Amino acid sequence: MILECENLSKNYGSVKALDNLTLKIESGKIVGLLGPNGHGKTTLIKTLSGLLSKDKGKVLIDGKRIGVGTKKIVSYLPERSYLSPEMKIKEVVSFFQEFYEDFDAKKADAMLGELSLDKESKLKSLSKGNREKVQLIMVMSRKAKLYLLDEPMGGVDPAARDYILKTIISNYSEDATVIISTHLIQDVEQILDEVVFLKEGKVMLHSDVDELMSMNLGADGFITKPYHTQILLARIAVLLKRSYQTDHESQLEHNGVMLSLSDSTITANGQTAELTKNELRIMYYLFEHDGVICTRADLIEYLWDNRLYSDTSYHNEELKSLTRYRFDKVKERAKLKSSVSRLVCILFPELEKLVPTLHMASVYALLSEFPGAKQVANAHLTRLTNPFRSF
Repeated sequence: MILECENLSKNYGSVKALDNLTLKIESGKIVGLLGPNGHGKTTLIKTLSGLLSKDKGKVLIDGKRIGVGTKKIVSYLPERSYLSPEMKIKEVVSFFQEFYEDFDAKKADAMLGELSLDKESKLKSLSKGNREKVQLIMVMSRKAKLYLLDEPMGGVDPAARDYILKTIISNYSEDATVIISTHLIQDVEQILDEVVFLKEGKVMLHSDVDELMSMNLGADGFITKPYHTQILLARIAVLLKRSYQTDHESQLEHNGVMLSLSDSTITANGQTAELTKNELRIMYYLFEHDGVICTRADLIEYLWDNRLYSDTSYHNEELKSLTRYRFDKVKERAKLKSSVSRLVCILFPELEKLVPTLHMASVYALLSEFPGAKQVANAHLTRLTNPFRSF
């Protein structure tokens, strides 16, 4: 077990950043630390790195309490760089080499060489994406047991994100653990083994990433092997109870209008319409309060705290609906990108070798004005720079 937290708490005045948080993570995992901003992700990572002291609770990293011993095996990437922008790249390498015994300078030089960066360059002269890459290379060049990466892809372009993911998965040993704090779950889920979701300083979810992806794609439940037959049957019963409310009549009728709870439809004058979960709940409330004036406040209170759709089933349905919509849009975007790539390969095959990715706003701006190598060759330098001035 690389990490054990038990009843970990950290307060900032009256604000509970971590609230009796309990968490265990095994070695050899890539774990996504998810959750809204301000709900404890950065505080947890800073506590594990030793930058913040806990108020109460127990934390063990590789069986050791946080201190000098754990700092030797933890490699930390902060959300904001602590390196001076005046430092040259070669000075950053020397800094890490002198500060950390486990730093592999040859490995760092090899990765920097792949980026074709001049080691005499100062950090302030680099783009944000390249600054992030340099700092990540330094962190991943350590032979650590636990890597803590706080928003490593925040504010960088898609090409830089791809490089960052590649660097992470290519440069840690199989027995090491990587914890990535991020709100860009769609970009990192492909490399994750587990996800931990924090809300208000507590662990709301800790599960296998396959479970998260399955639920995102519309699953109502997730069971891993080996499983107990009685548990499986109990879960099926819960799902059936949510879908078919046995403690209520399956159909309600009022003045010739029929409301079906089993298939979420309403029928009047021979015509049938499907209802959303929210619409069905509203109609059910109105049918049950025949002859009574229902205020907006009554409806809101009922929607928020009724028993017809108990627990989080309604919210899960809405979330799954939004997730399916997002998934469809992602597929559409992927198809468009594929089409653009094929057209560029046909009309302008030289371009792909000159840019890190075709799918950048600046490249699209260039293509809109110069769709081929011939147009670029015949253009004046001033015209060539025009598309990039807004980026």
